[in-house]
Amino acid sequence: MAAAAAAAKAAATKPLQLQLLEKQLKSYDPGVRSQGLGTIPVLPVPVDLLSKSIVELLEHENLYVKQTAVEAIGRAATAKNTSCILALDRVGPLVKHGQPEVGRQAFAALLRAKELAPEELIPEQRHPASLDDQRQKKPLPPGPAETAAIKAAEWLQDDDPRTRRQAVELLTQMGPFAAPYCEGMAAMLADRDIHVRLAVVNALGYLGVEAKGGIAKAGEQLGHADAAVRRSAAKAMVAIAAHSGEEAAAAVCPQLSSPDPAVRISALEVMSSLGPLAAPYGSSLAKLLADRSPRVPEAAARALISAGPKVVKYLKHIKVSLLSENPKHRAAAELAMRGLSSQSAHVAAFASSLLRDHATEDGSVVYQAHHRVHALRVLASAQENAVPYLNDVVNELDRRDWALRRAAMETFEELGVHARKAAREVAKRLSSHDKDIRRAAAETLGRMGSHATVYGQQLVGALRLESDKHVRDACEDAVVRLKEAGVLDDDA
Repeated sequence: MAAAAAAAKAAATKPLQLQLLEKQLKSYDPGVRSQGLGTIPVLPVPVDLLSKSIVELLEHENLYVKQTAVEAIGRAATAKNTSCILALDRVGPLVKHGQPEVGRQAFAALLRAKELAPEELIPEQRHPASLDDQRQKKPLPPGPAETAAIKAAEWLQDDDPRTRRQAVELLTQMGPFAAPYCEGMAAMLADRDIHVRLAVVNALGYLGVEAKGGIAKAGEQLGHADAAVRRSAAKAMVAIAAHSGEEAAAAVCPQLSSPDPAVRISALEVMSSLGPLAAPYGSSLAKLLADRSPRVPEAAARALISAGPKVVKYLKHIKVSLLSENPKHRAAAELAMRGLSSQSAHVAAFASSLLRDHATEDGSVVYQAHHRVHALRVLASAQENAVPYLNDVVNELDRRDWALRRAAMETFEELGVHARKAAREVAKRLSSHDKDIRRAAAETLGRMGSHATVYGQQLVGALRLESDKHVRDACEDAVVRLKEAGVLDDDA
């Protein structure tokens, strides 16, 4: 009885217009509720009473009344900014209401206030409202949109992961008003809850250039000890790169020198995703080709390939690893150069230079056989960029080392149509006095298939005149291949 009497007394003190509004907003009829919402911007009642009445509706037992209260707060933002701000102050504590639905509607009210608020300036653009304020260097007080962002940010460090996630999702919709909180959100990439981390990833991408304040912090999270956090940070950097690519690459670069190989690999994988944006850091990427960790060199090679032809100016750093005594470092450098050789003629030119005989003053050879094998494999991937150097590849068939001959054969096979111009020089070696050279030439023509062109007939003639068993076997296998490729008739 006492509670009912208190409620009746409180209702009696409310203006009649406000009592009518409450009845309209609680009505089961959508038309009546809509009519009540339309009167809010022009309702002649004290703003504190209006805001209190609206917020109380968020705790109503009916969901449609809660949703109407959310809309009412937004309508208050369209004209009665002070009322809306007072309402938002009262909405904040409801986020942690015992009823989850009330909490959800409280977040919805914050967002609706931002959506319906008149266009307002962000803090950096606001100017003092009066001459006295200007003298005291006082900016305008925050409007509904900024107030909503402030209230949302207050819940970023809440103990409940659901509340933290909802706060991030709300700030995602706040545009420039979320900018002051982007660094804090980026730090939440280390949150223990994966759903919170995913919300942060989405926020840093969706906010666009407004998220620049969080880029450096997001890059730091790539160095986190937890692999799950590093994966979230990597996703965030890729999302950020869509709007702030150069800044994202700059934030990732420091992690390339981390003492933890897992961190270096994570940073390299992000660099691979950034593509040409990683090119300015080609020197750092190339140096990691000689990393002591077993997985880092290959990851560095893939990052260099993704960076594209602009990293060719760091070719001298890649060369260091290609000429290394460590076979794993050489393999990583070869992988990088194979990927770049079709993108840049400079890489193919460098590879061909390793096939030429260079000697020091004491007469020792600079490049060993394994260096030449790597060079041949690089040229095999160079496509049309390898055409000027086909004769250098043909000359490797004259070597005594069968590893070099085999690598040259595989190069012609992989080059396909781009090796067509070398068929004549290869066919000339069918008449060499050295049986091993004849054998290598025959096998090469067979591997070239349809690109051996008219020189298939010359191979048939060589088979008829050949006396060495191994060369004849190579010629016969090559003839079979050329028949399958359609270069020779079945009766050839």
